[in-house]
Amino acid sequence: MSMNIVKAINIYPIKGMQGQSLDSATIQERGIKNDRRYMLVDSEGTFLSQRSHRKLCRFYPRIDGSEMKVTFQGNQINFSLDKEMEEVIAARVFEHDVTGHEVSAEVSQWFSDQLEAQVRLIKMTKEDTRYKKLIKGPDQTEVSYADGYPYLIIGTASLQEINSRLKQEIGMERFRPNIVVDTDVPHEEDQWGTISIGEASMMIIKPCSRCGVITIDQQSGVRGREPLATLSKYRRSDKSIFFGANAIRLSGDKIHVGDSLRAN
Repeated sequence: MSMNIVKAINIYPIKGMQGQSLDSATIQERGIKNDRRYMLVDSEGTFLSQRSHRKLCRFYPRIDGSEMKVTFQGNQINFSLDKEMEEVIAARVFEHDVTGHEVSAEVSQWFSDQLEAQVRLIKMTKEDTRYKKLIKGPDQTEVSYADGYPYLIIGTASLQEINSRLKQEIGMERFRPNIVVDTDVPHEEDQWGTISIGEASMMIIKPCSRCGVITIDQQSGVRGREPLATLSKYRRSDKSIFFGANAIRLSGDKIHVGDSLRAN
């Protein structure tokens, strides 16, 4: 059994936008509390992401108590986390049909104005459920509006390894992890089974397959070739490129930066 230390905990309150770092977090089956519980959808109900709208990386959502504040290029909107409309909105995240509730017409219009496209901001309430079938462990898990799994865990040695191969180093924010762990061996998180963080228990399901979003500079929105081009040389398997590990929660409800992570 190895032991490592949790270095960072991140949530991404609105799917595809900037993250928010936390000192501690409440973990739930569908992911960290407030992680990807909101997303923008177009008129067809299809979710927006940086794949199609790189500008999303320049939106900065911040949750403070019961309020959400979103800033974008000097513009700002605030709304209560309790705010939602009654109508159920049908939407889609990749192959999954999901539902949500529009926050308000005013909030949706603000995002539409910033993006110069008609969009709606929807919220996943307790009644809006989404389940993911798993290849091991429990048959399924509940999941938020995240791409596929409730949690993404990355070790620091994995980032150090890719940076040692790049001409220009990148930051961990490129990979949008929920939990960053101090590690000594690159990609050792792929091999972990059941892990404990503080009093919580989680399970690694599989390595995380990556898309072109990791080639977008999260500060400028500029897209390049790296680090996908370099990762493809040593992290490719079955036509996919992997970095980080997808995980689910088994038990426990609180984790903190500085907690010990024990892996079996």
